Amino acid sequence: MNGAEDMRDQARSVSPMLQDRRIDRTTTLWIALALLAFLIVDVQTRIYEFQRNGAPVPMDRILLHEVTGIGAYMAVVWLIGRLAAWMPPGQVRWDRLLPFHFASSVGTALAVIGIFVGIRKVLSPILLGEPYVFDADPLGGFLYEYRKFALFYVAAVTLFALRRQLAYRSEELEAARADASRSHRITLKDGSRTIRVEADAVIWMKAASNYVDIAVGDRTILVRGTLQELAEQLTAAGVPAMRVHRSYVVNGRHIAGCRPDGEGGLSVTMTDDTEIPASRSRRDAVERYLAEGRGVSQR
Repeated sequence: MNGAEDMRDQARSVSPMLQDRRIDRTTTLWIALALLAFLIVDVQTRIYEFQRNGAPVPMDRILLHEVTGIGAYMAVVWLIGRLAAWMPPGQVRWDRLLPFHFASSVGTALAVIGIFVGIRKVLSPILLGEPYVFDADPLGGFLYEYRKFALFYVAAVTLFALRRQLAYRSEELEAARADASRSHRITLKDGSRTIRVEADAVIWMKAASNYVDIAVGDRTILVRGTLQELAEQLTAAGVPAMRVHRSYVVNGRHIAGCRPDGEGGLSVTMTDDTEIPASRSRRDAVERYLAEGRGVSQR
């Protein structure tokens, strides 16, 4: 076993909980960097507004308010990640999901307001020489802050959920490629079923929106996935998967012949008598492959 395989096996041996926490830490870092960028832009915007109006720029006030506001958001990002994990969008019914996250967003917003108000009350007399007052109308002030925070909360929960789904998908694809390399079979998702077929039996594949049509023997299967993902499985299984068109991948071992299509490309005939278009940019690769005697008709 080489070093790369060793590392992959170690990664797969990590518990799902630790993997989830690792994913969430990365997502938290991304959100924190985005908040930092927003802080820089927001400070510059506030400075510009004062300068445009010809007023003195209260830099100490701007920095105190903006840094404490964004800092309070950063302080609760990890909590939002936990809330997203407890009630993940796409995996929980809406009648449970919406009430939970609405209540959580209100509670988290109160925590954010409590953080920045507390810090400002301590630092404002020291830095600005005046007491800090949150709002003469506390309820109105909360609603004003909540409108802003709610958008951030929704975006953060969505990002945490999407990052986990993408990570799980990446792990599934890696596992499928590793299995294809060992067993010379590829894994297909047909609705709720998982199908494993011999890689050599695949004749051609065609992209169909978010699905792929795969010709296997005398039948065609419509599966979820992308053309690139399935082509990578074929390659891992030792099959010469050739991208002959943006919408088609063929198994080179099933090419029976080809002929010019009159438009600079080729019409590739497969062993099931299907005619597959090969674009002009990929014509040379097909002809070179057949010239090397690797097509069915050259054997």
